[in-house]
Amino acid sequence: MDDPRNNKSRRGTMVVEAALILPLLLILTFGGIKYGWLFIKWQQATNVARHAVRYAIRPTIDSAQTVSLIDELMTNAEMDKGKVNYTPSVTYGADDYPTGNIVGDTVTVQIIVPVADVDILKLTGLLPTPTTLTARMTMSKEGP
Repeated sequence: MDDPRNNKSRRGTMVVEAALILPLLLILTFGGIKYGWLFIKWQQATNVARHAVRYAIRPTIDSAQTVSLIDELMTNAEMDKGKVNYTPSVTYGADDYPTGNIVGDTVTVQIIVPVADVDILKLTGLLPTPTTLTARMTMSKEGP
């Protein structure tokens, strides 16, 4: 025969187990959402940098045109200047020879996005988070 007192103790045990497991499950769930979202945003910034450096290596393109393209691509990725305070930079050349738009010169496009601007959950302190997402691409300038 079932003892009614035994059912009550089982229910109490289940409540205690749920109280212990639920916070860990929530941290894992929210952590997966947060880091997945940050990975998507980092990948979007990387794709913008990749596309911009491919644009910047063309012979007639300068850094102002490249930054304009970066702004357009970031807006398309829903990370426009109104929402995200990103920092684009386009640099030409290396330290061992003069910079400029010469054939073979390296072109580097770097985009720095503050995590606070793209974080979907805004859970500061609960989960470790980097301060910025950085995307950098380098290619050599093409000639005519």
